[in-house]
Amino acid sequence: MSEQRRLAILAHEKFPDRAKTALGVMRYSDDETVAVIDRDTAGSRVRDHTDTVPDAPIVGSFTEIDEDVDALLIGIAPIGGGFDESWRPDVRAALEA
Repeated sequence: MSEQRRLAILAHEKFPDRAKTALGVMRYSDDETVAVIDRDTAGSRVRDHTDTVPDAPIVGSFTEIDEDVDALLIGIAPIGGGFDESWRPDVRAALEA
């Protein structure tokens, strides 16, 4: 059995309605979601938006997470699979952590 990871899930401007990947991982993975990163819903909690997945805080950026994180998961899949440049600071902060 694998060890449980502690995830930060990036879902800028999409949580929860257009973040199927994020919701699927939160619902079915054995990993713990430490925080969801979404600048639009920052300051609230997952339970404020849906009761179908475990609760976690929603923050505006990776640097606002005050717990240890093992991995950053991109929890949204834009049309065409592009990488939104606005995600770069969060990805960089995760890599540096």
